[in-house]
Amino acid sequence: MTATEDSVNQQAQWAAQEAMKKHHSDLPADGTLDLVRNATNDGWRDSDGIMEDVEKRPSA
Repeated sequence: MTATEDSVNQQAQWAAQEAMKKHHSDLPADGTLDLVRNATNDGWRDSDGIMEDVEKRPSA
């Protein structure tokens, strides 16, 4: 994982923790942070595929 990806993951998890605390959430912290991490990683992978497609088929 690159430093950028790691930083984005950490920031997303911190934001989730703050939101759970602010809203007095009963969600399990570990499971929720895993979900956030996985969703962030999925976003990185999806964006890589989109960028590869754009390079193959540039817009007119």
